Amino acid sequence: MLIAMGGGMLIYAAFRPVVRPLVLIFTGLGKFFFIAMVLQQGGQYLQHQAGIAVVTDSLMVLLFVWYLLASRNLVFKDSR
Repeated sequence: MLIAMGGGMLIYAAFRPVVRPLVLIFTGLGKFFFIAMVLQQGGQYLQHQAGIAVVTDSLMVLLFVWYLLASRNLVFKDSR
């Protein structure tokens, strides 16, 4: 359910820039906690499909953080 909600919100946020930061934070936190839970198990699931999901989600979290930092700088430059 959380995955479907995150995906739906990401699609919605693609067309609504106002909600984009909130959606990226919500989805990024969900992915971060998924990664933490898989890694907390000692990596026993990394040999299987969860390893691919951890790598993919890690890249997405980094991309979300990069976008949020870049857009924050644009907002502050425009307001000065």
